Amino acid sequence: TRFPAWGIGMLCALFCKLEFSPRSSRTAAAEASSPAPEQDSDGQEEEQQVQQSYTGMDILRSVPSSWHHAVVVLAAGTMAYIVLIVTEDFKGKGNNWSVFQEMLWLSFARPMWALCCGVVTLSCATGHVPLVSDFLGHPIWVVPARLTFNAYLVHPIIIKCLAGNMTNYYHFSFQDVMHRWCGNSIYSFALAACVFLLVERPCMSFQTLLMSATKRRSSKRTTASAQTT
Repeated sequence: TRFPAWGIGMLCALFCKLEFSPRSSRTAAAEASSPAPEQDSDGQEEEQQVQQSYTGMDILRSVPSSWHHAVVVLAAGTMAYIVLIVTEDFKGKGNNWSVFQEMLWLSFARPMWALCCGVVTLSCATGHVPLVSDFLGHPIWVVPARLTFNAYLVHPIIIKCLAGNMTNYYHFSFQDVMHRWCGNSIYSFALAACVFLLVERPCMSFQTLLMSATKRRSSKRTTASAQTT
């Protein structure tokens, strides 16, 4: 169930970088006819303007701001619904959902969450929702953003280790769920910080050294070839 969320994120990034080349009637007629061997500068500039490509981000920027606001509000409501609807299964004695309902939530919760995140991210990137963009782009989120992926990788280990050392069954209540959520989050981000300091950061520094050494070698070869010629 995690692969669809990863795929949605990749598709969002691919759509932003995807280039579209419009074909107007003037361009099609020019291609059908035999091109002249020489063209003046004005004709070349006009043809370049006609054949100018645009990206998926340009398409999103052309959408009215009201649409972006409505989509962001809808995405926020959907994310809140995904989180809060689970409480219906905990009411009373618990296990109120049928197997089919559980399958629906497990199958569509993560992809829908990722889709909502992608929608909010793209709307912020276009600049149509400045308040949300300023809040999510605040410097206070820099450190958690760098640890988020590592926390995503290590949090199953934390959950399974804590669950494997339980001496009794889980008691599903709001207090118990919040207590375990806070504990799992703190442990996951603490372990993610260790992974960043011991693995990711040294690898980034080593990669920077390799790239700088490669650039120095290429510059020396370019200088030597220029001197010989």
